[in-house]
Amino acid sequence: MKRKRGRPRLYLAASGVEDMPVANTEERLLALLATLEECQAFLTDRANTETARLLSLAILELRMELHKVTDSELKALCVT
Repeated sequence: MKRKRGRPRLYLAASGVEDMPVANTEERLLALLATLEECQAFLTDRANTETARLLSLAILELRMELHKVTDSELKALCVT
């Protein structure tokens, strides 16, 4: 089997984090965050800025979950 050239394919972490221990869940979410950021950089490099912006919203949501930031706390930060 011939290996394709170029960047390797990106794979997102599998779902099902609800049943995992907290430490393992956080590790998986951090790995997912790194993958999403890599995808965002790839899209930005390819001048696909609209899709990269949409992905940045998913990254923000994931960061908020990791740092236990609520929607109301985010809104309060944006108003000040």
